[in-house]
Amino acid sequence: RTPDTNKLNFRNTTGVYADYAKGDLSLKGNVYYQYGKNQAGTDVSAVLADGEIALKVDDLTPVAGFSYLSGNSKVGAEQTTDNLFDPLYRTRHGFFGFLDYFRAFGSHTNQGGLMNVYAGLNYRISDKTTLLYRAHHFQLAQTNANTLSDKGLGFESDLVARYRFQPWAMLEGGWCFMLPTETLKQIQGVTNDKF
Repeated sequence: RTPDTNKLNFRNTTGVYADYAKGDLSLKGNVYYQYGKNQAGTDVSAVLADGEIALKVDDLTPVAGFSYLSGNSKVGAEQTTDNLFDPLYRTRHGFFGFLDYFRAFGSHTNQGGLMNVYAGLNYRISDKTTLLYRAHHFQLAQTNANTLSDKGLGFESDLVARYRFQPWAMLEGGWCFMLPTETLKQIQGVTNDKF
């Protein structure tokens, strides 16, 4: 064995997270930067940014936010730096819609990264029951040779009811749908044109 046969590459992530609440207003935000090398040994320079604002008005809480994961504008032999942010161990469900169209960002966006702009309402029906609605607009952060030039990926609508029957247990049910664009259909191989 030589030192080159079992070479390790390290992807490092560093960043800041802020959470602020005063009265009925809450703000959340974070920015992370990835650097080092990916598994193939290519230099990594990638960014994740999230922000959210919510304002409680009686039993209604309007929410608005965004998520940005940088992507690659160059792929294959043209790529000298990997700009695709990889959340690694971060949970994806609930951050990018409830349908989980985007979990493995390399394949689910063809290395294009993701931008998610969303708005919605939380409605507290009772101490144990809440209704949540979110509308998401998804688009690629970058286009590249593996994507269409149109960055738009689609619109997702999530309506979810939650019932907390014990402090440690909750029942959740909902109705969610996605209206995909041609770009999403091409990237993820969606063949069904129906709603």
